[in-house]
Amino acid sequence: MPLDLGRTVLQIDEATQSIGRDIDDRQTRLTKLLEGAQGVSNDEAITKSQNSLDRPYMAAQITEELIGSRLPKEYNGNWSTLSVDGSHIDVDRHLPVPCYLINMGGCIISYGDTPYADFFNEPTLATTREDLYLSDPGNANNEELISGPLLGILRSVQEIEYLVEKI
Repeated sequence: MPLDLGRTVLQIDEATQSIGRDIDDRQTRLTKLLEGAQGVSNDEAITKSQNSLDRPYMAAQITEELIGSRLPKEYNGNWSTLSVDGSHIDVDRHLPVPCYLINMGGCIISYGDTPYADFFNEPTLATTREDLYLSDPGNANNEELISGPLLGILRSVQEIEYLVEKI
C-alpha cells in the first residue's frame, strides 16, 4: 500500500496547530499558578510543605518564602564543573542495514582566574557484528542483539566511561 502524502500533510498541519494551542494553554496555567501562589502567605507555605513528609514522593519544602528570588553568594575561588549526557537511536528493523547510534555530549565549565567553557559531542554509529551483538566468549552461538533496555544500559556505562575520560 503506498503512503498517501496528501492525507499525511493534513495530519501534520493539525499536529502543528495543536502544538500552538498547547503552548498557549500551558502559559495560561503557569500564569494562574503564579497568581495563586502569590496569595499564599510564607507561614502557610512553610506549614503545608512540612506536612508533606508522608507523601510517596519527595516534595520540596518551603523554608523561607514561596515566591521570590535572591542574589547568588559571592565566591572568590576557582572551580570547574563537568557534565556528560548520552542519547541513542535504537536498532530499527525496517532499515536496510542493522545499526544503532549513541551520541555522547557534554560540557566542561571553569570559573575563577582562568574561565573556560568547552562543549562537545561524539556520535558513534554501530554497524559491525561485534558492536551490534553481546556475545558469550565461551559459546559463539550464544549472542544477544544490543537493543532496547540493553542499549540503554550500554549507553549509561559509556556515559560513565566518557565522564572518566574527560576528568
